[in-house]
Amino acid sequence: MSAYSRGEVRSAAFWISQIVIIIATVGGVYLAASQGLRQAMQFDTIKSLQNNYYLRKSLQNELSDNVGYMRDYIGKVGQRVVNPSLNLETFVWNSMTYSPTALETPSDLLREAQKFYHSAADIMANPHWNDANRAKALGELADHIEKEVLPRFEASGAELQSRLKQMGVEV
Repeated sequence: MSAYSRGEVRSAAFWISQIVIIIATVGGVYLAASQGLRQAMQFDTIKSLQNNYYLRKSLQNELSDNVGYMRDYIGKVGQRVVNPSLNLETFVWNSMTYSPTALETPSDLLREAQKFYHSAADIMANPHWNDANRAKALGELADHIEKEVLPRFEASGAELQSRLKQMGVEV
C-alpha cells in the first residue's frame, strides 16, 4: 500500500504542500549556493591581496638591501679598495616571473624595479667607466630608489595592509 491514501492525493492541500516543499528546497539550495559562491569569492580576494602584499614587501626589502650593497660598493671605491665587486640580490625579482600575483603589483612599481636592475647591470658592465664613475652613477641610482621608489612601495604596501585589516586579516 502507498504512503498516501487515494483521498489525500486528490486533495488540493496535498498538492499545495508538495509544491511549497519543492519551492522551499529549490530556494534553499539557491541561497546556499549563492552564499557559498560569495564566501569563495571573498576568500579568493583576501588570498590574492595577502599574496600580493607579501610579494610587494619582499621586492621592497630586496631593493632596499640592494641599495645597501650599492652603498657598500661606493664606500669601497672611496677607500680605494682594489677591484671592488657588487653583487645584487635578485631572488625575489626572478621569482616574480613565476608568481601569479606579480602583475597585480602596480605597473609603475614594477617598471621602477625593472629599470633599477637594468640600470645597475648596465653601469657595472660599461667597460669605458672606471670605478669612480660607476660609484657616482650607482649613487644616483641608489638615491632615486631610496627617495622616490621605496616610499611608493611603502605606501602601496600600507594601502594593501589597510584593506586586509578591514577584512579582518592581519599581515
